[in-house]
Amino acid sequence: FPVTILSANGISRQLWCTYSFPQHLLQGAPSVGHAEVIKDGRLVSSCTSSREEAFTAEAFVRTAAGFQCHGYGTRVTLAWAREVSERGKTPVFSCRADNRGSLGVASKLGLTLVFKELRLLRAGS
Repeated sequence: FPVTILSANGISRQLWCTYSFPQHLLQGAPSVGHAEVIKDGRLVSSCTSSREEAFTAEAFVRTAAGFQCHGYGTRVTLAWAREVSERGKTPVFSCRADNRGSLGVASKLGLTLVFKELRLLRAGS
């Protein structure tokens, strides 16, 4: 579902999607203790928590240009989610609805869309 970011009176609109992880993904193999991929000594993909609350943590995934579409984002997101789950928290994954890479990660992992959120932002905020 494509998103158009509109601007009217200095207000931008962004559609975001938030996903939950199926339990079967969080069980099984223990986490590897880190959520990163290093190639030739270079960090090419990583997943950390963008924020954590008492019971939840939200994923923040980055994959370097030239290394996208190789499954690295999917791999690090799963490792991060398992580590978060082992700490007794619920991992969540959010992304802008026009972020094809992140939507691909959510699709490959079989994540469940929980809700869509329309964010209104003032210019300069």
